Amino acid sequence: MLRKMNGLFTILLTKPLPSKSAQSQCSREIPRMNLEYIEGLLFSSITIVHRGNSIMITHVVIDTGAAESVISIDAAGTLFNSYEPEDQLRFMVGIGGREASIRRKIDRVLFDTFSISDFHIDFGKIGEYPGINGLIGLDILIPGRFMIDLSRLQLYSVDKNNP
Repeated sequence: MLRKMNGLFTILLTKPLPSKSAQSQCSREIPRMNLEYIEGLLFSSITIVHRGNSIMITHVVIDTGAAESVISIDAAGTLFNSYEPEDQLRFMVGIGGREASIRRKIDRVLFDTFSISDFHIDFGKIGEYPGINGLIGLDILIPGRFMIDLSRLQLYSVDKNNP
C-alpha cells in the first residue's frame, strides 16, 4: 500500500517480513570468488585448458568495459609455444591504442564456477601495463551470469534458479 506523506510516497507493508530463520531457510549459499582491488582495478584469475595442458593465469582484470577477453601471450606460457592452423590474426582497440592479437579456439576455460568449452579467446601483448596478465570481458561475464559485489569485493554467478 502506498501512502503520501509530506509530498513523498511511503510504502506500507501489509504483511510482516519473514523472520531471520525463515529467510536463511529460503536462501542458498552462493559460492563467491574474492577479488583483489589494486590501484583502482579488480583482479582475479582464470584457468585455461588446451591440448591436455592446464594453466591458471593470475592477475587478470575484471573488465566490464571489454567486449572480449584477452590473455597476455607471455602469461600463457606453454599454451602458446607455437601457432596453430586455426589461429586468426586480430586487432584489439582500447585506451592504449591498437594492438595485434591471436584468436585461438581453446578446449576449455574455467572462471570461478563457470566452465565453457571450445571458446575463442585472444592472446596478445599487454606489456604496456606491467602486472596485468589479461582482461576478463563480457564474453565470459555475461554467459556466466556473473554479479560483482563491490561492497565485499566478490564475484559470483547467479544461476537460473537463483536470480
